[in-house]
Amino acid sequence: IRWERGVINRFMYSVAMLSPASQGPAPDFSAWNGKLLYSFSGGVAIGHTQGAASSGDMLHLAGLGLGYAVIYSSGTRTNTHYNLQLGGETAIMVKDRFVSAYAEPEYTIGVGGSGGAIQQYVYGQNHKGLLDGGVPQYSYSDMVTQTIHVGDCELLERWADSKVIADPLSMWRTWANRSLIEGLSTSATF
Repeated sequence: IRWERGVINRFMYSVAMLSPASQGPAPDFSAWNGKLLYSFSGGVAIGHTQGAASSGDMLHLAGLGLGYAVIYSSGTRTNTHYNLQLGGETAIMVKDRFVSAYAEPEYTIGVGGSGGAIQQYVYGQNHKGLLDGGVPQYSYSDMVTQTIHVGDCELLERWADSKVIADPLSMWRTWANRSLIEGLSTSATF
């Protein structure tokens, strides 16, 4: 495996490909299928660091075994940060590095779960030509509409509970009524 590592846009990046006859400056393309796999990993976090290298994601062995070249960046891991504009710019730079140092791939496929799935959706929409397809795993629609309820539910429950404490006959005593303000399903049996 030819494994190039460095820093692009302050994040660690990696390019890996099968190169059976050469580890020197000129790569051996004989085992490369001409296709590129962008490994986005997964997870979601907030941070302002360079991130951590993941050799498992850098050396996506299933992809390498099929002859794909594999690119990766700690800047396109949503568990390093959740700035999709910065991540998209970083993804463009990493792919440009691959194209300028190696070759234009026949196509580029993204792979990753959870936050890595979201990146495939967003970058595929916002950065034409970056990805030609994707394998989004453990997908969910988006971070914004998912987390609003997580932050609001407990606050709304506390407010409704305070109304019931102040007035035991309050309409908020009935669990089904609470769905009127939360917009979510409720259960009187749980």
